[in-house]
Amino acid sequence: MSGELVLAAKTREMNLAQINTAVAIRNLSYTYANGDRPALKDVQGEIAAGEFVAVLGAGGAGKSTLCYALDGLIPHFFRGEYLGEVLIQGRPVSGQSVAKLAPEVGLVMQDFEAQLFSTNVELEMAFGPENLQLSRPVIGERIGRFLSAVGLERMRRRDPASLSGGEKQRLAIGSVLTLEPKVLVMDEPTTDLDPEGPTDPGAGRNAEGPAADPDPDGCRYRIRRSGRPDLAF
Repeated sequence: MSGELVLAAKTREMNLAQINTAVAIRNLSYTYANGDRPALKDVQGEIAAGEFVAVLGAGGAGKSTLCYALDGLIPHFFRGEYLGEVLIQGRPVSGQSVAKLAPEVGLVMQDFEAQLFSTNVELEMAFGPENLQLSRPVIGERIGRFLSAVGLERMRRRDPASLSGGEKQRLAIGSVLTLEPKVLVMDEPTTDLDPEGPTDPGAGRNAEGPAADPDPDGCRYRIRRSGRPDLAF
């Protein structure tokens, strides 16, 4: 873990004392298999339901690893030494499969194109809700609502391979939103968007972490790590 890691959290019109904890991270450390040093060390903190949090830092600081730990890819897919725990809605991630966590935690990966595999935009948006065995009317409603949210409502029949990089990124975000997860995790969700893209609904913000909004002026807390291989928030 290198560089500086900055966490910013913003609360919007809420009384934190009255809100349940959506994410709890307790003494989380993780070293990838064959890694020579921890990617995460003694990370701890809590995120309230409805709270927007951004994790900022240099390349290699551990931001993507933290995202993977929130949705269960760590420790269930990526192998390594896993210490501590992550709780989603009070339940440990380590005790649930990635599939079981899908309705709880949605992840837009940094390599968002790896998440796209259907033959048209509408089918891509439908994939998650279909696997949750939702009814056709509910699936159709979610597709329409979230295609509009990410600005792709006129591209239902397009092959994802024919979209621009920014449009593919919007599609990846939209396909996760159709699950309506309780916790939304986005890893660099605006890398391929044009300058206007991040201001549109559903396009996210330029940060990594759960429901990112890194505006420092509205931060409830802002903690900076310098010279220590850990993150506390």
